[in-house]
Amino acid sequence: MRVPMNQKPIISLIILSQGSPKLLEKTLWSFMQQTFRDFEILIFEEDFNFKVRMLIDNFNNNYAGSRIHISLQKRDERKIFDDLLTSCNASYIVFTASGCIAREDFLQTHYERRENGTYLTGGDYKLPIKLYNLISKNSILTQRCFDVDWLLNNGLQPSYLNQKLRSGFVLSKLMENFTPVDASWCNLNSSTWLENLKILFGSEERDNINISEKEINRGLLDQGLKPKQIRYSAICLNSDKSENLVERH
Repeated sequence: MRVPMNQKPIISLIILSQGSPKLLEKTLWSFMQQTFRDFEILIFEEDFNFKVRMLIDNFNNNYAGSRIHISLQKRDERKIFDDLLTSCNASYIVFTASGCIAREDFLQTHYERRENGTYLTGGDYKLPIKLYNLISKNSILTQRCFDVDWLLNNGLQPSYLNQKLRSGFVLSKLMENFTPVDASWCNLNSSTWLENLKILFGSEERDNINISEKEINRGLLDQGLKPKQIRYSAICLNSDKSENLVERH
C-alpha cells in the first residue's frame, strides 16, 4: 500500500466487517503482504466499535503509505454503501470480508484478470476453526499458512480440495475453465468496475438493492457484464463454522 497520498490508487479494496477486531486484524495482516501494492482499503463496518477503530489507527500509523478508511452503517444500508463507493479513489473495486486471509498474489490476480465488461468471482477455502485459530501473524507474513504440508501437519484432513492450494498458474486456469460451478458474485472474493457498482447502487429503479451477493450478481448481469471465474487463482482462507472442509460455492 505504498501509494503517494496525492496519487490515486489502482484498486480500492472494500472489506465488509462484522465488528470483530481479531478477525479483521488477520485480514489486514494478509493485505500488508500483497505483491500488488497500489491500493487503498475501505472498511464497511456494521456499527461503531472502539477496538476496531483503534486497530485501524494502529495500521495507519505503523505501515508506511497505509490508507485505511472506515464507513459506519448508521442508516439505510444502500445509501451508506453508495456513499462508500463515492469515497473510493480507484476505478476498480475488490471485495472481501473480515476473517478472510488473502494469499500474497490475491490482488495481483484481480488486477491482471480484470477486463472491461466483466466482473471476477472467486470463493474462500474453509478451514476447521481449530486450525484456522492456529494461523498467527507470523504464519501469514511468511505465507506458511498457505502451505498444504503445514496445514496437513496441523490437522487439515487429506482431500481433493487441497489441490486448490497446490495448483499453479496453468492448472488454475484449466480448472477454472472446466469447473462445473457457475460463476456468481461472492462478497468474500469478487471485483468489478466502480462505474458499474455506482450504476447498481445509485439507480432509483433499484431502490431496494442491498449488498447481498444475489442482488449484486443480478444487478451486474442486468448491465450486461459477464462473470469470470478465478476461484483457483485468487486464494483466501477462512474459518468453516460448520467444522466441515467445504468450498463456499
